[in-house]
Amino acid sequence: VFSPPTPAPTPPFMVDVADPPATATQARARARSGGTWINQSATPPGRASCSIGPDEQGCVVRGIVPRNAGGAAITAWEMRWGADHQEVYYSDMCVRSAEAQFPVALEPGQQCVAQVRCVNWVGPGSWSAAAVFRREKGQVPAQPAPPRLLAPTPDGGTMGWAPVRGATEYCVYVEGRFVTVTDQTTATVALPPGRHSAVAVAA
Repeated sequence: VFSPPTPAPTPPFMVDVADPPATATQARARARSGGTWINQSATPPGRASCSIGPDEQGCVVRGIVPRNAGGAAITAWEMRWGADHQEVYYSDMCVRSAEAQFPVALEPGQQCVAQVRCVNWVGPGSWSAAAVFRREKGQVPAQPAPPRLLAPTPDGGTMGWAPVRGATEYCVYVEGRFVTVTDQTTATVALPPGRHSAVAVAA
């Protein structure tokens, strides 16, 4: 008797769930040497943003802190990801930063689905929406010409570059750090104030 193969299950983290209501947590703190007690009130962070760009071994998952950080400093980042609907893997890093980057090794043709969330002293925020990246097989597109500034913005600028034959996406880097991915030949990026920044594009 022939039985058709069972389809691969969808990773559970691909289901987008709304943020639960945030509950404030109270705490009191003071220096070890004594002094006045300080009352603190905070909630877990809001939902972070997640994007994925390529690197030599596969891809880099990038998390960006939400506007609502819960009223407390970010103390850590967490990521969960799966490749081609297989086992779900978890990674974490203790970094007090507004963003985090997690490298993921992928075979040619393999797909990565990932989510990130940030943590403060109250606890973790909600998982981000899932981001998807597939490492392509075959020939790699040519390197684009250096991007140029098309128009300044309050916190950076809109960069543009010539299209590359065969390219389906472009990844933008600022000072060697992955910023965003787009299927257009322009991108608006944030730049550090008061100094020149190196912006690069990969097809």
